[in-house]
Amino acid sequence: MADISRNNFDRIVPNNSAVNPFVCPFGGTGNAGVNAGTNLYLAVGFMGQSGKTVTSVVWDPGGAAQTMALLSTETGGDRPIWMYGLVNPTTGPKNVEVTWSAVPDAFVGFAEALYDVGQSGQPHAADTDVGVNANSLTATLTTSVDKCWLCALSRDNTGGTVTWNNVISQSGPGGGPGGGVTFADSNGVVATGSNNIVATLTGALQALIGVALAPPSGAVSPVDLWSVYPDWPR
Repeated sequence: MADISRNNFDRIVPNNSAVNPFVCPFGGTGNAGVNAGTNLYLAVGFMGQSGKTVTSVVWDPGGAAQTMALLSTETGGDRPIWMYGLVNPTTGPKNVEVTWSAVPDAFVGFAEALYDVGQSGQPHAADTDVGVNANSLTATLTTSVDKCWLCALSRDNTGGTVTWNNVISQSGPGGGPGGGVTFADSNGVVATGSNNIVATLTGALQALIGVALAPPSGAVSPVDLWSVYPDWPR
């Protein structure tokens, strides 16, 4: 079975930010949204406003209306962040609909579609960190299965660019009212064990979310028979 890999990625922006719920297109001109494939998964991360809670996140509200599940949230600091996920999303360019307890004054979001993710039991691991006037935050994801994929979302309060450690490669732009928001992924699968996601900034970080997504159960890696049985006929 193939390893987890990136299907598509883009920033999502509400086309009706003064109205609740927010409707955020993923895909459109030059972007296919979720491409067809096997064991599809959709991860969405975004920033909102303190005191304004998320009541639901729905993929393709005008069609299949698939409700996304909360993967993790960090509500510390002045701007909370959330990450939601969905197995087997409908394909194509669709909308992400975010419903709030009250309309927030700011929103920055990202969506990432993936191939070959396990269709149950997600996330495999999750961790958060928060700090006021802290220039380094760490999320530790301990995985018990091989070849997980990591996703991370950070929020800083200076509008600067987040630099990730070598486990994570940034895969999206930052920015947003009052500060920077950055989504990143592992740009490849990781080995079993403890995987630290470290986000640093010369200014001050506020919040960090990290999640590990596991491959389908029963997925196995190819074995070199000759490394196990060196006398096996070639």
